[in-house]
Amino acid sequence: MCPASAITYTADTLQTIIDVIPMPVALMDPAARVVLANDAFCAMVNMRRDAFVGMPAEGTIRTGHEAALVRNNRAIFASRKPDESEELLAEPGGAVKVLRTFKSLVTLSTRSGPVDYLMVAVQDVTGLREREARIKYLVERDALTGLPNRIQFEGELAATLARDDADLALLVVDCDGFKAINERHGRQVGDDVLRIIARRLAKMTGAADAVARSGGDRFCLLAHVPGTGEALAFARRVQAEVVRPVVLDDQTVQIRASIGMALTLEDSRDAGELQRRAEAALNIEKRMGGGGIRRLSLREVEEASTADWDIAADLHRALEAGELFLVYQPVVAAGDGALRGYEALLRWAHPARGIIGPHILVPVAEESGLIVEVGAHVLRLACAAARDWPGGLRVAVNVSPVQLARPDFPKTVAAILAETGLAPERLELEVTETAILGHTEQMVRAFEALKALGLAIALDDFGAGWSSLATLRHFPFDRLKVDRGFVSRIELDPRSVAIVRAVLGLGASLGVPVTAEGVETLGQLRILRRLGCNEIQGYLIGRPAPDPQPPETDAWAELGD
Repeated sequence: MCPASAITYTADTLQTIIDVIPMPVALMDPAARVVLANDAFCAMVNMRRDAFVGMPAEGTIRTGHEAALVRNNRAIFASRKPDESEELLAEPGGAVKVLRTFKSLVTLSTRSGPVDYLMVAVQDVTGLREREARIKYLVERDALTGLPNRIQFEGELAATLARDDADLALLVVDCDGFKAINERHGRQVGDDVLRIIARRLAKMTGAADAVARSGGDRFCLLAHVPGTGEALAFARRVQAEVVRPVVLDDQTVQIRASIGMALTLEDSRDAGELQRRAEAALNIEKRMGGGGIRRLSLREVEEASTADWDIAADLHRALEAGELFLVYQPVVAAGDGALRGYEALLRWAHPARGIIGPHILVPVAEESGLIVEVGAHVLRLACAAARDWPGGLRVAVNVSPVQLARPDFPKTVAAILAETGLAPERLELEVTETAILGHTEQMVRAFEALKALGLAIALDDFGAGWSSLATLRHFPFDRLKVDRGFVSRIELDPRSVAIVRAVLGLGASLGVPVTAEGVETLGQLRILRRLGCNEIQGYLIGRPAPDPQPPETDAWAELGD
């Protein structure tokens, strides 16, 4: 190796060194002026060296983010740490290059002493990024129709559910008997039909958040819908588009379509579970002959999710293993957002199947007789937790019809209150109309015994049943809870507004406060406040959590309160 003392470090020497480097290289001083640049760098910025050297870099290198570039360079001078990043370079013709830059400080001797300079080396990765984008497109797109494929759709579904609390509908659409179309008209006609259907569905992106071909003759759609009725109407529009005859030259092809549907409002907000339910609904519809729109019933949910799974035996084990737990959703005053209490909601932390909601475990618990033990366990957990809450906050616990029908249920509640030390006035039991349907003498006695304990009883999902007014006449409830199906539609449906207004008016006449469930938007809150609603709960205020969380009150700030 040549001794260092044998080399004279001059600007010409440095220029000679960087000129032999094939990638663009430049040297900048602390004032961000270009001191040296090799031919490759000058060619990259399309400037002669004598015009480029001495100029401020941000005035000659057009990235569209010059200010950020300056901040980045200053940060390197300040930290003395090398940096590797990607930047964009705008060319005179309008094209944009993607450049990977490698920046580091070098200290050089000058007449004024040692000076730090910024050495910049550049790699043009435009072609690489274009190839990557092309590969990504091919991986995530269906080659025949150009629609997103199942991989991209599943990613979009998960991302939408993670960032969006609104009500969504997932539709899985199957073109019935498509094999016969291929056999009768030929594979090319079949492909053309799929392309036309894809274009029709793509035009519905004003109503659908995502459309994809998931494989074969099957498509998936994800749409924002404010309720079950709107979801069904959307599914009918989708079906109408798919079954509209396709005319190709002198051939007319008629298609039938079956649709499986799942809703975040009533089914699940888990992407995998939502897909499983929609596909299970579609499979049942096709087994029943096809051509319709189906959403799983509660019994079909059980059958679809519990095949080869003995839930009752597993649930008994879960009770002993402590796998059942509660999450708590805040309930607040509609006027000012003041916290009034929490509703306790049951969850099952299954070691193999993950978190399971009450829509699966409660029906099985009722049919197997375990609901008595499960219900007592839930009530005990909720009362014990609420005992330590400050300010006399109440806890609401859902009660099943099987529990209410047992003559010893009031004694069970009294024993748990005594055991946990929770004041009875802080406990609210929520029952649905179906729980007391028929107004049997036993139900009336149970109702009176529970009220005698000093606790409150709320009528849940009010308005969703067939005999709400008759129910109120026989059972003097302490609270009405408006069914979330009406709340979800009040921004779009005047009839839902009228129904909610009527419920609130009825509550006011009876002296019974009204709570609106499922409040998810600022617009819904604004309407409910204007109508005189007493309390609200929903994702706008807070999601259910194992540890009771303070409610989100930003909505009231936005309303100017």
